Amino acid sequence: MFLLFLALSFNEPKFCPTAIWNSNGITIANQLLVGLGPISIFVSTNNTIYVANRENSTIVMWEEDSVNPAKVIRGNFTQPLSLFVTLNRDIYIGDEGDDVHIDDKNYDGFKNGRVQKWMAETNNFVTVMNVNSSCWGLFVDINDTLYCSMPFRAQVVKRSFNDDVMASNRVAAGTGIRGSALDQLNGPMGIFVDINLDLYVADCENHQVQLFQLGNSNGITVAGRKSLKPTVTLSSPIGVILDAEKYLFIVELGYDRIVGSNVNGFRCLVGCYRSGSQSNQLSNPVRFSFDRSGNIKAIFQFDFAKVYWNPRLSTERERIVNVLHHNDLVFDVFAGVGPFVVPASMLDCTVYANDINPESVKWMTINLKTNRTKKSSNEYHVFNLDGREFLRTIVFPRIESYQKEIANDNEKRWCLSDNKIIILMNLPDIALTFLDVLPEWLSENIEEKQQWILPIHIHCYTFSKADNPDEDIRLRLKTILPNINDNQISCRFVRQVAPKKDMMCVNIILFDKKKKETRNECDEEKEEKNPTKRFKQDSSE
Repeated sequence: MFLLFLALSFNEPKFCPTAIWNSNGITIANQLLVGLGPISIFVSTNNTIYVANRENSTIVMWEEDSVNPAKVIRGNFTQPLSLFVTLNRDIYIGDEGDDVHIDDKNYDGFKNGRVQKWMAETNNFVTVMNVNSSCWGLFVDINDTLYCSMPFRAQVVKRSFNDDVMASNRVAAGTGIRGSALDQLNGPMGIFVDINLDLYVADCENHQVQLFQLGNSNGITVAGRKSLKPTVTLSSPIGVILDAEKYLFIVELGYDRIVGSNVNGFRCLVGCYRSGSQSNQLSNPVRFSFDRSGNIKAIFQFDFAKVYWNPRLSTERERIVNVLHHNDLVFDVFAGVGPFVVPASMLDCTVYANDINPESVKWMTINLKTNRTKKSSNEYHVFNLDGREFLRTIVFPRIESYQKEIANDNEKRWCLSDNKIIILMNLPDIALTFLDVLPEWLSENIEEKQQWILPIHIHCYTFSKADNPDEDIRLRLKTILPNINDNQISCRFVRQVAPKKDMMCVNIILFDKKKKETRNECDEEKEEKNPTKRFKQDSSE
């Protein structure tokens, strides 16, 4: 009789049923080491830690018990999103790229979106997979097949290293259309492939973990609300790994915790005391990995105790960014750390970004400087003001001067005739109330405003607990903006944040001479069907 032992490059500890973890975490690396906005971490079987430093476009690795990096790997890759390390220490890197990709299929993408392999023996790089998208999860199985999860394509693809170099990627899971059917995914993030070649997917926007058995295109829900057996309620799972006995361990953005299963079912392991910055709390964890002793190494992106950022709105940010054009004028009233304005700036929009929190302004400024491409020529301006003050003293005066400038210049009128002005108000708890500064401004210099060329699109986010959120929001708006017509307003469902509590986006269009008398959809929704530009928003977005 022969026994076959499969050597793995990552740790799959075997735990006793009563295993517990210390509820207090220990910081092993800070921003000086891993940069701003790290997303991916990998711990090898000899406890070497690898982190993708997005800020500096490097891979940082350091040995067990060392505080200084053993090696910093640089190459022709940009803002790495994901990584996987094999037994021979080769590193596979999800290269996000820095060029906006024009895509007619309503997907995100980058011209040089790809997976690169760094070869430890030669210190050289080679491209092993072209995806023209963003790989948020990478995995290499025991048969030398590389997997890439693409949340904005709603799909996981794979490629065998034994295939011809010209062979196309194969679909491992998902149809490419977002959905909740058995063969669909919605925002696939972390992935794991076991020794049976079964694929586990953290199906983020469906709030579940799906198992796709080898050769089967239909998934089985193994954790989450739709699982056949009672398991655990998940909220935006972003990472999944298995231990030696195939028990699941899942990191959640929504509940800011790590949960694990054993013979008795699921239990909370880390971050069980609500979101926060204390040593026994988590706030927006993104990835984790076991070391060989079974300790959990988790990774975070900002000092979230001091800033506001909601990564669960990545699809909504993508929707807004999709309809931006070169030279659009963008104002973000509650910009946070810049998840909307950073990609807008990279698309060469002129950006005015504001937040009342000075810590957010600091990080937003860093993000804007870090992420601007060489092709970005338009300006960005950052402010630390109250929202109403920003609207009154910055937004309204700048719109007036810009509209007047265009109206008086025939060349600009022609060049910018298809552009627009965007006002973003993404603070759902109170954003709607800040619209009370509009009526006074709109009533001033009416004749002059009637000559304006560019339409103004306001995207204001709010919550509704009503059975009919659209009707509820329109009634609330009438008390704030009594002179706005119904055909200037459209409401859009964003996500359910709690039972009977929906986040909605209110779209208000002003001074749009091109719009029809009746409107069932906002311009953005029409443009989505035939986008001209796409940009994948940074997660440290």
